[in-house]
Amino acid sequence: MDQNLLLNKPTRKWVHEFNEDHRQSEYYLTCLPMRGYPDKFKKYHRMTVETFDYILSHIKGDIQKWSNFRNCIEPAKKLSILLRYLSTGLSFEALSETFRMNNYKIVEETADAIWNQLAPIHLPVPNRERFLEIAAEFKDMWNFPNCAGCIDGKHVKIKATLKSGTMFYNYKHFFSVNLHGVADARCKLIFIDVGAFGKQSDGGVFEASRISTFFENCSETLPALSPIDDSDTLVPFVLVGDDAYPLKTFLMKPFSQRKMTEEQRVFNYRLSRCRRCIECAFGILTAKWRLLYKVIETEVEKAEKIIKCMCLLHNLIIDKENITLNQRVLEDALQEYQ
Repeated sequence: MDQNLLLNKPTRKWVHEFNEDHRQSEYYLTCLPMRGYPDKFKKYHRMTVETFDYILSHIKGDIQKWSNFRNCIEPAKKLSILLRYLSTGLSFEALSETFRMNNYKIVEETADAIWNQLAPIHLPVPNRERFLEIAAEFKDMWNFPNCAGCIDGKHVKIKATLKSGTMFYNYKHFFSVNLHGVADARCKLIFIDVGAFGKQSDGGVFEASRISTFFENCSETLPALSPIDDSDTLVPFVLVGDDAYPLKTFLMKPFSQRKMTEEQRVFNYRLSRCRRCIECAFGILTAKWRLLYKVIETEVEKAEKIIKCMCLLHNLIIDKENITLNQRVLEDALQEYQ
């Protein structure tokens, strides 16, 4: 082989020359200096500095890389990139230019680490004591007794997948996966189920979900039947849903709108007021993570990981920042949901 050809062969570089100087990226020019301005930091990252550091302390070991040939990306920078992606919905190309690196793998890797390390802490499977606490909160806050949670679904936009036909095409005329959630009285998520086809109805998704399987077989976990108020009638602990769901011993839905009595109207009102918690949870989730307004431009499996990460961060922020709900917050959340 001609030696001149070998000598003239262009050499490959680790990164594009524009991305070589990471010190000129948004992380060093904006994110790091912003730590001295808590209000700005919270607006940018959607969480306080303390919450950011708490997450970083749990996932640092999973996302830290080592190399003998080049400087590796700091875990804090990876977390900032993920939060910026979730909070703005910027395209991966725009993120790459802003942070001067390829962010596609970083987002998936960091979302995975957050789920693996923090889901057992902030999204655990409730036990009997936890269900009793949830029911007490619903009774105090929403005047609905023996409620173990309220349930609803949300369509999350995704990129059309190859050879999927209309499986992900929903009645709202866009491609989506179904996010199914159960929330408590403080709008925290108790259960989530992500990944059902967009064409499926809420009732169909629920029947095939792990949430339904759990409640069908949770006699040892749910509290025993108990009376409500001054009645001697024993009533089970139930989930609360809308008309799309089937009526079950553990799932309550409104009465039909036809020929309702006054008692049935009152019951529907109190059930609907209680059920708003899951709608508010989805509204708060969407308001904080603006990616949910846009199309998630990844494969379906990676989109599911990103959605689960957003749901977990929703709970984590409520836990760590002691967020309390008032009428204004609930109204704003409902507006976002609608």
